Amino acid sequence: IAEDIHERLMHPAPDTDWTDFVEMTAADLLEVGSMTVTKAYDQNAYDGEELAVDPAATTPLALQVSAPEVWTKEYQDKTGIVSGYWQFDRYSTPGATDSRPRGVGDPIHFSKDEVMWTDHSPRSNRRYGIPPTLIVRDFLESIDLAVTQEQQYLSRGSIPSGAWVFEEWDREQVKEWKEQNAENIKGKPHKSLMFAGQGGGVDFVPMSMNFSELEFTDRMKWYARIVAAAFQVPTAVVGVEPEQINYNTFQGERENFEANTLGPYLQQF
Repeated sequence: IAEDIHERLMHPAPDTDWTDFVEMTAADLLEVGSMTVTKAYDQNAYDGEELAVDPAATTPLALQVSAPEVWTKEYQDKTGIVSGYWQFDRYSTPGATDSRPRGVGDPIHFSKDEVMWTDHSPRSNRRYGIPPTLIVRDFLESIDLAVTQEQQYLSRGSIPSGAWVFEEWDREQVKEWKEQNAENIKGKPHKSLMFAGQGGGVDFVPMSMNFSELEFTDRMKWYARIVAAAFQVPTAVVGVEPEQINYNTFQGERENFEANTLGPYLQQF
């Protein structure tokens, strides 16, 4: 039996090997929050549409990875326990814009013995898994909004470059100077304010900030940490701030990644 299982896993389907199988199912788990694999049996194993053999004693002909987006779970009314699955084609998927003539492309029912299903981070109030991409999507949407507003604000020159403070001039003198130099100031990319005073000297007080002062680089690193945390990947493994990583810390982070991130995924497999 162990040899049969090993052979089936190494060659799940005619056009799929073990590496393909893992890549497809892991991608579904991370991107959609669920992964689905159907067990294909010989036609003689069915009595009409019903599976007539003992699935525990029958080796399937293939393990076919299927997109979880086209599946829905069937639940017992009173208990809420999964009793089977329904598979929709891309035209009759709930919420699809296209439709087919009635009776064509209807959902197909599968028993629990024909489907292998697992969810990522299941919740009691949610029937399907929660993928890390969902968390990252919400985070990136908020970041995109903040950065877009920031870029628009800065690119429009909303922040003056600085302010000239004329301690010895009064308001009328400053107004007269601005009128005389209107052509030199109008439409220029760098703006500055002018303030009159009654003292001596002229000072320029900067108001705008450069990239270093805005800490763009540090903020980008922080965003990368948030995304890595959503996938439970240590930053050392993905190369964030490599200058702070030495051989020992990298080995420790890698062991942490293998035990606490990959480990749970392998248990699901």
